Amino acid sequence: MEEQLNHGKGGLKARKLERIKTNFKDLKPPALIKEVFDEEFERLEGTDSNSSDYNVALNYLEILSTIPWGVYSQDCLNLSKARQVLDRDH
Repeated sequence: MEEQLNHGKGGLKARKLERIKTNFKDLKPPALIKEVFDEEFERLEGTDSNSSDYNVALNYLEILSTIPWGVYSQDCLNLSKARQVLDRDH
């Protein structure tokens, strides 16, 4: 039964890993981050889901797959406006 939950084609482990991989695939990370993700993902696939290493690696990959890589906001470098906002809000 545990085999089916964790390792089967539609098992819990397989579904989690597929979700993480799909989320990451839609992002535009730097080459180094992509390389690290791929290495960690491959290592995680071979790790028993009952291992403490599994949960650490899973959390790490989930974080990497939720960071908005390649998405930037426009910076406002107007110091007088920043002062107004800070004075108003604090």
